[in-house]
Amino acid sequence: MKEIQELNKEIEHTTLKVQQEYPEMNEYLDDNPTPKVNSKDPEIKIKKLSNWLITLKQLLNHRYW
Repeated sequence: MKEIQELNKEIEHTTLKVQQEYPEMNEYLDDNPTPKVNSKDPEIKIKKLSNWLITLKQLLNHRYW
């Protein structure tokens, strides 16, 4: 399982890719902001961040909707 720091880095990279390479998709990022993970439990943080990363990747994979 990925670590929180790894997930954050990959989320940042993927978000920047969407913003820079597909500016028409920025509205989807605005509609679905990065979730705030307030839990102290690392497993919950990892799960929430992993789910957000999956959402971003799905957005990139379906950019031609």
